[in-house]
Amino acid sequence: MKTILVIDDEEGILEILKYEIRDELGTAFQIETLSSPTEVEKYLSEHVPDYIISDIQVYQADMKYLALLGIPTVFYSGRLLDIEQEIKEVTVASQQTPRQY
Repeated sequence: MKTILVIDDEEGILEILKYEIRDELGTAFQIETLSSPTEVEKYLSEHVPDYIISDIQVYQADMKYLALLGIPTVFYSGRLLDIEQEIKEVTVASQQTPRQY
């Protein structure tokens, strides 16, 4: 079964996203939710999800390596950001050598 990893530091948002994904896709995907960069790093050392959905604020916290994994990733935010700068940083990071797990 394919896995979607959802990352956000707010548990309520994680629950809403999990519900909405399940409502949209049914049981076609296993949905894993994590709320901190430490949890994500541990999870990714043991698993490779098929897709990642992440709050860009958590991503900024210390997870620039996500772009190196080659996993299709969607970033979102509830805050106003300098989106051009964020895209530039993710693009630069994704052009580096992928990290092996």
